[in-house]
Amino acid sequence: LRWGVVHLASRSALDIEGLGEKSVDQLVQEGVIAKLSDVFELRKERLAELDGWGEKSAQQVIEAAERAKTRDLARWLVA
Repeated sequence: LRWGVVHLASRSALDIEGLGEKSVDQLVQEGVIAKLSDVFELRKERLAELDGWGEKSAQQVIEAAERAKTRDLARWLVA
């Protein structure tokens, strides 16, 4: 799961800024992400309560995930 999420969020795929290896590890450990589609269901309140996250960083990840939904087909195929 971890590597799948990291790849999905990578620049060559959907380019979801803020979802690097370290943050994905934390989100998987905390149970925030249990399947790939959870990336698109992240909640600001839940992220903001985690260590190292704040309102601003949580909002930025959520906005990046929303932008990723509109990426072209080629990026989705890579993801």
